Amino acid sequence: MDGLARLLRSPTHTDIPKTIVYVQTKDMAWKVYHFLQQAALKRCYVGMYHANLTSHTKSVVHRNFGGPSSSLRCLVATVAFGMVGNTVDKSF
Repeated sequence: MDGLARLLRSPTHTDIPKTIVYVQTKDMAWKVYHFLQQAALKRCYVGMYHANLTSHTKSVVHRNFGGPSSSLRCLVATVAFGMVGNTVDKSF
């Protein structure tokens, strides 16, 4: 998580690879999101996605994260958002 936090301090979003951080619960999503927002110095690099978001917000997040010119580089999502790989960091 510290490596990602360092990346998010980059002055330009194009230096940051698009990343999805999967977590188990909405509460954990909020905690990780706020931690990464602090690391990103409150820039618009970090987003969040979970079941309680409105359909409009989900649509905006999808569009912003998927767009090639978007500044949204890191998405914190609950596991319901997609498949979780073998490299999930559960140490947070």
